[in-house]
Amino acid sequence: MTQQHDQELAHVLLTELLAYQFAMPVRWTETQSVLFDQVKAETLIEFGPSPTLLKMAMKTLEQFNAESDAANGIRRTLLSTSANYDEISHETGPPTESGEVEGQKPEGNVTPSRGAVNQAPASVPDVPVPPLDLVKASVTVKADIPIPDVPVPALESVKALVAGSLKKPSSDIKLDDSIRTLSGGRSTVQNEIIGDMLAEFGPLADDVENVPIKELALTIQKTYDGKLQKCLRTRVEKMIASKMPGSFGSTSVRTFLSDRWGLASGRQDAVLLISLSQQPAARFKKTEDAEAFLDGIAQGYMDGAGLTKPASSPTTVVNLQQTVLDSKVVQELRDDHNSLRRKVASLLLSEHDGTPPSYMTTQDEIWTRVQADKLDIYEGELGDDFSSGIKPQFKAKQQRSYDSSWNWGHVDLLILYYKCLGTRDAQELSRQELLSVQATFRNRWNGRMERVRQYLLGHLSARKDLAAELTRKLLESLGASEVEKDLNQTLVCDPCDHTSSSSPENGENSWSIIPGLGLTTSDDQVPSSPKPLEPHSLHILRRRGPSWVSHKSLTAYVTNQNCAAPSNTFTGKDVLITGAGPNSIGITLLPFLLQGGARVVVVTSRPMPDAGPIYQKIFASHGGKGSKLVVLPCNQGSKQDIGDLIAHIYDTVNGLGWDLDFILPFAALAEKGHEIDNLDSKSELAHRVMMTNVLRLMGAVKLAKEAKGSRTRPAHVLLPLSPNMGTFGNDGLYSESKMGLMAVLNKWSSESWSDYLSLCGVIIGWTRGTGLMAANDAIAEEVAKLGVTTFSTEEMGRHILSVLSDPVVSVCQTECLMVDLSGGMNSDPGLAAYLAKIRQSMRESEEIKRALADEKVLDMDAAGGEPRSTLPSYNSPPPEPPLVDLELGFPVLLDYTTEIQPLHAKLDGMVDLESVVVVVGFAEIGPWGNSRTRWDMEVNGELSLQGCIELAWMTGLIKHNPTLTFSNDGAATAGWIDVATGTPVGDIEVKAKYEKRILEHTGLRLIDPSPLDHVSRDKKQVLQEIVVQHDMEPFAASYDTAMEFVREQGDKVQIEQIPKSDEYSVRLRKGAILMIPKATIYDRIVGGQLPTGWDPQAYGLPRDLCDSIDRCTLMALVCAAEAFLSAGITDVYELYETMHLSELANCVGSGMGGSRSLQKLFRQRYLDRQVQNDILAETFINTTGAWLNMLLMSSAGPTRTPVGACATALESLNQGYDLIANGAAKVCLVGGFDDMIQDTSAEFANMRATNNSVQDMSQGRAPYETSRPTASSRSGFVESEGCGMQVLTSAKVALELGLPIRAVVAHVATASDGVGRSVPAPGKGIMANVRESSALGPSPLLAIDYRRQLLAQSLNSIREHKNLYPSKTESDSTFEDEFEAATQREEREARRRFGNAFWTHDPRISPLRGALAVWNLTADDIGVVSLHGTSTELNEKNEVEVLHRQLSQLGRSAGNAALAVCQKYLTGHPKGAAAAWMLNGCCQILDAGIVPGNRNADNIDAALEPWEHLVFPDRAIRVHEVKAFSVTSFGFGQKGAQALGVHPRFLFATLGPQKYDRYCADRQKRYAKAKQHFQNAFYGGKMVTLKDEPPYPKTQQLEALVDASARFG
Repeated sequence: MTQQHDQELAHVLLTELLAYQFAMPVRWTETQSVLFDQVKAETLIEFGPSPTLLKMAMKTLEQFNAESDAANGIRRTLLSTSANYDEISHETGPPTESGEVEGQKPEGNVTPSRGAVNQAPASVPDVPVPPLDLVKASVTVKADIPIPDVPVPALESVKALVAGSLKKPSSDIKLDDSIRTLSGGRSTVQNEIIGDMLAEFGPLADDVENVPIKELALTIQKTYDGKLQKCLRTRVEKMIASKMPGSFGSTSVRTFLSDRWGLASGRQDAVLLISLSQQPAARFKKTEDAEAFLDGIAQGYMDGAGLTKPASSPTTVVNLQQTVLDSKVVQELRDDHNSLRRKVASLLLSEHDGTPPSYMTTQDEIWTRVQADKLDIYEGELGDDFSSGIKPQFKAKQQRSYDSSWNWGHVDLLILYYKCLGTRDAQELSRQELLSVQATFRNRWNGRMERVRQYLLGHLSARKDLAAELTRKLLESLGASEVEKDLNQTLVCDPCDHTSSSSPENGENSWSIIPGLGLTTSDDQVPSSPKPLEPHSLHILRRRGPSWVSHKSLTAYVTNQNCAAPSNTFTGKDVLITGAGPNSIGITLLPFLLQGGARVVVVTSRPMPDAGPIYQKIFASHGGKGSKLVVLPCNQGSKQDIGDLIAHIYDTVNGLGWDLDFILPFAALAEKGHEIDNLDSKSELAHRVMMTNVLRLMGAVKLAKEAKGSRTRPAHVLLPLSPNMGTFGNDGLYSESKMGLMAVLNKWSSESWSDYLSLCGVIIGWTRGTGLMAANDAIAEEVAKLGVTTFSTEEMGRHILSVLSDPVVSVCQTECLMVDLSGGMNSDPGLAAYLAKIRQSMRESEEIKRALADEKVLDMDAAGGEPRSTLPSYNSPPPEPPLVDLELGFPVLLDYTTEIQPLHAKLDGMVDLESVVVVVGFAEIGPWGNSRTRWDMEVNGELSLQGCIELAWMTGLIKHNPTLTFSNDGAATAGWIDVATGTPVGDIEVKAKYEKRILEHTGLRLIDPSPLDHVSRDKKQVLQEIVVQHDMEPFAASYDTAMEFVREQGDKVQIEQIPKSDEYSVRLRKGAILMIPKATIYDRIVGGQLPTGWDPQAYGLPRDLCDSIDRCTLMALVCAAEAFLSAGITDVYELYETMHLSELANCVGSGMGGSRSLQKLFRQRYLDRQVQNDILAETFINTTGAWLNMLLMSSAGPTRTPVGACATALESLNQGYDLIANGAAKVCLVGGFDDMIQDTSAEFANMRATNNSVQDMSQGRAPYETSRPTASSRSGFVESEGCGMQVLTSAKVALELGLPIRAVVAHVATASDGVGRSVPAPGKGIMANVRESSALGPSPLLAIDYRRQLLAQSLNSIREHKNLYPSKTESDSTFEDEFEAATQREEREARRRFGNAFWTHDPRISPLRGALAVWNLTADDIGVVSLHGTSTELNEKNEVEVLHRQLSQLGRSAGNAALAVCQKYLTGHPKGAAAAWMLNGCCQILDAGIVPGNRNADNIDAALEPWEHLVFPDRAIRVHEVKAFSVTSFGFGQKGAQALGVHPRFLFATLGPQKYDRYCADRQKRYAKAKQHFQNAFYGGKMVTLKDEPPYPKTQQLEALVDASARFG
């Protein structure tokens, strides 16, 4: 065949082959789909000269399968005979290292195959596992002696089961105790254990609960095979699932115990049983931590079993073929390999989608680098101070507005009244003192205050003492006409130094009484006599040519005017002030502007929680009619802030909508020590603040006025100038800034904005006390010797105020003026040198004095004088103080002659004491600890030393020092030990050492998530239902768990038993449904939690009880024990000495009950987490009452469980009141409790009832400011948690037992609100408490004298009826006793008919009016109303209106406003406990005579102004006496409730002096005993003592219950 023929044949063959190829395709795409999607082939090998098909397969996998393979962990290997022959034929052995195999060298060099090196980069490599027969050498290895396996003994299983149920370590289980003993008599726990035993061991003998554990285990062992059954196996599985890392499952745990410790399955079970009782608190995050935990358990087991870890033996020779890799290592290699494959697949997929590789430079990166270079240049040029100093701070939403002058004037008038009336050193008032008081109310007087004045004058008419006379004179001088007349005739200067935001004692900061009864605000300084401006201190200048000359007429006018402008000078004026911080001139102008009726915007760079109280205090003291103060955050160094500020002021839609009349740009920065050779970024920032941005500010106002068309109302700008034109030196660009502002005066006439702005330059001289001049205050006296006038900030402020008068402003609209207030500073060019000389002289003088003092000490030592050690030293420690005498807090005993006797004549014998209900004890657990520590904060705004000690003790910061000793002089050593360090801590050290930490972890604060909530406070976990789209990787589970998956998922789950294991492989298939956790935003992150670290064990509760009952019950147990102790009852069983078991009642209730138990019942059980079997019982609201009775009271009396949402505590009080008043009980425990959990908080949020704390804090509110009852900015209640209780008794019992009577419960009632559609909406149902039939006219029974007459007649009639019967013989003594008892009952009924209950069933007398009249009181005697005050918009409007209308209906006098107490500003809203805390606070008010204020009420809502019978103080007021109080509470579900309380002195007035003295003696004995018990609780004793036995012998239970005379002592 020729060459030509061959070529032709080849051509034909090629053509035929190509035609066949095109005509008969191989359908490779469909083939790949079958291979990869249906068969799921993981290894594909191509036989041929080149990997052609593999490349197509690679592309197919990249495009269609890479993502799913990576997600499902599928590893595919693509090999070809041309590139991977060695891997296919398994001819590549493992690499060896020198010395790896003893005595054996590798037979040859193993080189990687060509395919392994040149493998296609797109393929995903696999790790081939070499066969073990590649190396056949024998090596010497270490072999362990195996530990023989044994099944788990029945005793260990029983112990584990019991310990798990009791939540104790198995080592704590006493083998001689029975199940009944171990469960402490708790039937639910006992039944749970027995039920678990039946499930684990099968049928048991009868009475198994009484068999000792040891004997029970022996009985079970006879039929026990040692294998874990369902109960224990489930517990082990749950422990592993909830505590071990996700990758460390049951198989891994058992493998670890086998490999590490050589334990077989039986011993593994034993180790896992031990671990059940020693579970970690939270899931291990790392496998290493889990292994360490198991190591500790296994080591303990080995030690207990007498075993040792298998020792290594070097003599065993094995074949390398028998060596296998550690399963853990293999699994780690596989996991790492899977992770690598997923990453590679993800990268390939990303590259396939077109994402540029990381090594490619993009335009974004180039742009980023350019911007970074620019930033470097800017920072290098401008510096850190400038860069940070120009950051914008303006946020319109953080605006704080104050305009409730109507309320603050009322409050100040009452504070003045009580201050004057309570002084003990009263003297005649001078005219100047009267004028200073009048100045305080300048432009604040209104019709409301006039009515208050008239009422107070009438109230004083009966008093003739000097204090009353002086108070009357003061009030008479405050008449509206008198105020205006005196202020218009007399100069009054009333500057106020508001440089400090701290509150004086008791929160009163308006008035202090000085010797001579000089009345002045505590921050004010009033001149001894009025004086005009000094003629030489002020000069008004005008420009004439290039010079400034005096404007004599205007200077004379201003100089001759009073320094205080008329009261309405600034009415209708809008003012902007910058630089009005503490110790500034600007802040001294603010009171005058507000008194003058101006609307003022003040900007500040301080955080709003710090700045707000400063300015609110100024407005509250000086805000006049029509005035308003707006505080905004703003940085005058920021151009953006300047623009945003002016835009906000002029914005009529979303801003203030004002048009500025005055601009006072007084912001400044001090530059000390800056000469021209070291001008830095701070100098540039100061120049920007004091000059550049002042011009920008003016320009922004000009543009705003121009846009508004306001050409006829130019803003008057005061430019702050300085006489320091470089005279002082070392002040950076300060002089240049001020000189630059002077140039603006020229621009006014040369530029185009004179229609919108008028200018007046003020040359401000030496002003003492400002931030700029504070360092020079020490030499001010020396400067005055040069003839230079220095000014205080108040003096300078008054001078500047004078140039805001209308004449000056009018002239400035036609020409610029300059006011010279330099005080002569600019007249001496040598001033700087003189000042330097003074400073040097002062330094030298100080050094000489210090040297002389040192010499004196040395001389005395040398002469044998007083030893140096005895000389006073500033550094010597103070003498050791005594221990703090911790007070329980009994009420003060009253003096009968002065405080009770005046009431006795009318009240003597006018009530039936058995029907009078009194509060004898109270307690609470809340965000501030207990009632005493809460009262500290409520009244004083800070904790006392005792309060710090109590909180530090209850939160576990300190504990009692058991080794307390005394020094030679009898002083006690440190009584406490720091728990963290073990170091001693003295009483006096506690406040300084712990107060800051305590305050950070008490009250309203950012919440700490509970273990049952999401770990992040701002997230809430919910579940999302997901349908599985692909079969998932299998996981291991027990047979029971696997079958549970089958029951739920059906054919969507596949299970297979794992070979040689009891576990099953579970694979969720496509279509299975999963619930995947996700986190939603949770914005209620502020709450009133119990103090961090609060531990009921500190009070004496055992740990096992704390672990097994709900947290609410723990709070209730502590609270109840402390309430009884507050009543002087150290042991509840003491009551059974004088009353029957059935006469002690329990009416404690709750809004929701055990919230955390509810979480466990529904959420934790649903998530299949470990939950105690009796959790259902802990969710019942009455369970807490049951625990109280079982552990503390052992009563057989009435039990009621009120559920009234937020009004629960008052409903409880109502029920306790009824029981005692009706004779069903003699003592009753009342109150409420509730917990705070994320689930219920989220539902409150869904109802829009609670404060959105995230939003609130973004508006500049601190967490402690989020609850603002009655404030105009309130935005929902802040939830809290806790418990509050009271101990009620009849007055007869309290007097007989010497119990401390804290308040008389005069009346309590609940009411519904009628038709509606909103469950939470507050209503007016409690108006029924003042229901009367006015058409019938007033009832004469309201007059106590009339009722006394009727009572006397009734008693006489009863006695006459008794005397009609002849005397009986001794044989008729029984009849006579009965007759005497009947007579006493009739007398009691008579006292009830004309005393306690005279008003009942009389439609002419409302319940509140009648309850007051019982004690000869009227509506005017209700001094305090404790508001429900939740900080919601609707509640306050409704509640205040209802109370006002009630008081009006009762005939309260005009001008007699009750002081409103809003406790929830401090505590938040605890729901069930709310009214209990309020009632506790009212009892404390009665005792102390101090009414706390609402410190968060920075501005009272204008909607509350019409209801004049209430006033809203923001600080504590000492009123000396409160006769009666009202407590109101409103709960979701139409639960309105109201209680009326009366001071106990009205009860004491029904007694004679002998009975009262006897009561006082008994009470003091009880006080001494209770106080000792209280202190012992802190010093190593127990506050809560749980009862194990009833007060009677167990065998006499029935007799004790049925015998009404049974008493137990």
